Amino acid sequence: MASAAADPRSVAQLWDTIERALAEGHPTLDLKLRPGASEHEIACAEATLGMRFPGDFRASIALHDGQEVDDEGFVTWLPVAQRLGSLASLVRCWEDERPFVDAAMLAERNDWLDRGERVRQVHFHPRHIPFAGSRFWDYGRLLLDLAPGPKGTEGQVIARDDVDLVWVAPSFRALLASIVRDLEDGTLTLDRADG
Repeated sequence: MASAAADPRSVAQLWDTIERALAEGHPTLDLKLRPGASEHEIACAEATLGMRFPGDFRASIALHDGQEVDDEGFVTWLPVAQRLGSLASLVRCWEDERPFVDAAMLAERNDWLDRGERVRQVHFHPRHIPFAGSRFWDYGRLLLDLAPGPKGTEGQVIARDDVDLVWVAPSFRALLASIVRDLEDGTLTLDRADG
């Protein structure tokens, strides 16, 4: 089987495969996916953040604007994070973090890298966009990295898990493709959580 990064399916096809696999293999589980955001909503979020989302993430958020937030039996299906955040919640999270970073901290820590030199170890970097986490965005979060290390790629997915920032996938589409691969080969199994 091809690697997740080499999977030729589009974001829409990957989402279709995820939804079909869940309906067929786990009919009692519900990801509680929200309807897609409009182009206007996406553009407004990008204007607030001062940066454009990678194309694969834009395509995804146009299909599913995150997951509904409730604690009634949510399904944890992403690495590290509990659920996809809505566009509004990720903007709010990003804005809430701005007071925690300044130019001096960025300058000091910009060259702190992970072992593979793909991820800068700068928490609350303004070019890290949170897109999945807990209900209150207070732990275990996935980020789009628009400020990668020298061996990383812009738009890669990284995780903030406790102290370290770690590399997860080369892109959002590749993250979805790895989930599809794991669903298809039985590596990923889903159970209802207690919330």
